[in-house]
Amino acid sequence: MTSTRVSPTVTKLFQRKGVAGQFAVQATVTYPGEDPRVVEFVGSVYGGPVLMVTDLGETWVTDPGRFGRFGKAWVKRFFA
Repeated sequence: MTSTRVSPTVTKLFQRKGVAGQFAVQATVTYPGEDPRVVEFVGSVYGGPVLMVTDLGETWVTDPGRFGRFGKAWVKRFFA
């Protein structure tokens, strides 16, 4: 049995500064056959937890370090 994984298209990456090293990366994400959705990730320049915020709610990303250093490239790797 073969598993087919569908990756979304990630566009409109935007980064916003926060306070005390915290910042957010917002992306428009589109899965095939679905409307685009805005997803925001909140993290820190110092590493640590990353919070994912969508229209459905908030959730902590499990082991965010597996996607490297948090930032725009991190978001792309998260959805890859």
